[in-house]
Amino acid sequence: MERIKGKVLLVDDDQNYLELYHNILVDEFDVYAFSCASDALLNIHDINPHTIILDLNLPDLNGFEFCNQLKDQNYSLKHSDIIFVSGETSLSKKMLAFDIGAVDFLSKPFQVKELRKKVSTSIDKHLLYQMALEEAKVASSQTHVSSELTMCYKKALFCFRSISSCNDFNSLISRLTDSIETLGFSAAIYIRPDVLSDFRGGGKVLSEDDDKFSSLASYKAGIKDFNNHLLFNSEYVSILIRKVASQKDYMFEIQDHILSITYSVDDKIRSLYAQSHLGKLAYELKQSQMLLAELCKYSFNPSDKENSKVPDELGQLNDTIAKATELVSSSHQSVRKYVTR
Repeated sequence: MERIKGKVLLVDDDQNYLELYHNILVDEFDVYAFSCASDALLNIHDINPHTIILDLNLPDLNGFEFCNQLKDQNYSLKHSDIIFVSGETSLSKKMLAFDIGAVDFLSKPFQVKELRKKVSTSIDKHLLYQMALEEAKVASSQTHVSSELTMCYKKALFCFRSISSCNDFNSLISRLTDSIETLGFSAAIYIRPDVLSDFRGGGKVLSEDDDKFSSLASYKAGIKDFNNHLLFNSEYVSILIRKVASQKDYMFEIQDHILSITYSVDDKIRSLYAQSHLGKLAYELKQSQMLLAELCKYSFNPSDKENSKVPDELGQLNDTIAKATELVSSSHQSVRKYVTR
């Protein structure tokens, strides 16, 4: 089947940025550029993009209003990712962007490599799903295709949907395991220790034989055949399955589906990681605001007995601000690690 070319919708009133996006992406994807939100909304149903790069502040509508109008038009974001790119850096705006349905938020100016990676990952995910959907339709329409293969395609689509709807790391791992079992295999799953450390506070290998699996996971990304087993490696996840004789006739299709699911998990890990760190940062900043409000109650008159509490409050505030500052720095470095490898 001929591979479909990904489609990117650009919405930005800055012509310099529109030209930059176009130059970065046009060699790999079909690019559609608009300088105002209204024109993009008029054409989005015809374009049906896989990824939308959206500026937050536009002359006619802001990015959030654009997303709300998409919903009003009954445009489903199920097969389109929104990536906000803006000079606006406030935490509240970033949190609102994720709440409204964005998968990522980049601050201007951005790293070209980072943008290209995010768009490529987003489009690959949607194209893999789209290809699986088309293959399932073809299989269902051809009488000579076995019912087992048709069911395989349908199970793969279910797996994609299940993983894409995860909202936390534990449910992601659980659904990954269920997805492999849905396709008819038992699997040993290995999550890179640095990923587990970021989410759980300590690295842990999900495998019965940690040392053996660690060595297998060192192979490059892709599929490796070990006689009775198949290894699927991606950036953050490795899956080892035992071949099943009853499924040998359509093993090639199953291999593609499992590898695609593995890559989808990678993409979900990136998204969950960014949201997790933004949530932690919001909490620390909220604590700082509460302590500042408490300090504002004091007159700072040395003779005031209430001021005996001030040193303790100031100490707490300093500690909280230090934590928030450290988190901002570590979040910036760690999130960049997840998108620029």
